[in-house]
Amino acid sequence: MTTRKGKVTEMDNPSPVFNDPSNDGVDIDSTNEFEYQWRLYGARFDYAWKYFSFHATQRTTMFNFFVVFSGFLINACILLLQRENYVVLLIASTFGIVITLFFVFLERRNEELVHVAEDILRVLEKEVLFKDFKRTIKWPKRRTWLGNKYTVKNKEIPLGIFIREEDDESQNWKNKYSHGTWLPGIQLTIACIYLILWLYSLYLLQSGYVPGIYTFWQFVFTLFLA
Repeated sequence: MTTRKGKVTEMDNPSPVFNDPSNDGVDIDSTNEFEYQWRLYGARFDYAWKYFSFHATQRTTMFNFFVVFSGFLINACILLLQRENYVVLLIASTFGIVITLFFVFLERRNEELVHVAEDILRVLEKEVLFKDFKRTIKWPKRRTWLGNKYTVKNKEIPLGIFIREEDDESQNWKNKYSHGTWLPGIQLTIACIYLILWLYSLYLLQSGYVPGIYTFWQFVFTLFLA
C-alpha cells in the first residue's frame, strides 16, 4: 500500500521477520522479548540482592556493636557492684535493659527486611537462575550438636542457595543454627543479666545499703529458685 505521494507505509512490510533477508529466519520479536525478559530478571536480581546485602550487613553490624557495647556496660555494672554504688548501678542496669530491648526490636525489623529480599531471590532462582538444575552430590553436609558429621550419601537434589535450603527443610533437615534464633537469644540473655543487676541494686537500696544475708550470688541463686 502506498500513499498519494508514493511513500511506502507499514502495511507494505507488516512482518520484518519474513521480508528482511538479513534475518535468516530468526524471529526478531521473540529475540527482543527474550532480551527484554533477561534484562528484567537481571534488574530484579540486582535490586533484590543489593537490598538483601544491605540489610544482612546492617543486621550483623548492629549485633557486633551491641555485643561490644554490652561488654563495656556489664563490666561497668560489675565495677559499680564492687564499689557498692547501687544508685548508679540501678540507673546503668535500667539503661542496659532498655538499650537491649531496642536492639532486639531493631534486629527483628532487619530480619523481616532480609526475608523480603530472600523471597524475591528464591523465586528468581526457581524460575531463571537454577531452574531444573539438579545434580548428584554428597548429601547432607551437616554436623550434629556434638560436632560430628552425619553420614553422607550420593543424592540428586536441586542446586542453588535458597531453593537448596528449602529442599533440605522439606526433608526434615532444618538448620539448627538460624540467625533468627541465636541472635535474639544472646540479646535476651544479656537483658536477663541487666535485669538481675537491676533487681539486686533495688533490693539493696530498699534494705538501706545493707546486703544482709544476701550476697550477689546468693541473691541470684535465691531468685532462680523462687
